[in-house]
Amino acid sequence: MKNLLLNKSTLTALAVLALLSPSFVGAMNDPDAEAADKKAHTASARKEQAEKDLKDAEKEKASAEQNADKDNFSAAAAEQKKANLDAGGEAELTREQQNKREAERIGRQAKDKVDKVTAAVKKIF
Repeated sequence: MKNLLLNKSTLTALAVLALLSPSFVGAMNDPDAEAADKKAHTASARKEQAEKDLKDAEKEKASAEQNADKDNFSAAAAEQKKANLDAGGEAELTREQQNKREAERIGRQAKDKVDKVTAAVKKIF
């Protein structure tokens, strides 16, 4: 009797597994689901690449702005030197002019740092 129950329960379990298996295997091997997974993976990879490209572009923009700022700073110094020559003085900047330019440079650097910190805080919150 015990063997009969064991066999019945074994057969029942096997029958349930047999009924569930095709649907389970079918769901696992569904070509539409696989295609959707591939599309989702591809979209995710494209999104990650786009985000990376955006960060790279932002870095390049910041670098270009910094270089432009340096060029403008140098051009302003050249103009000041020319003005000094036109006024009959030396071509070099005076100590006062150098100090003023240094203060402007430090001010711009401080502003850039404040802007970066503000942007970082906005990203967090």
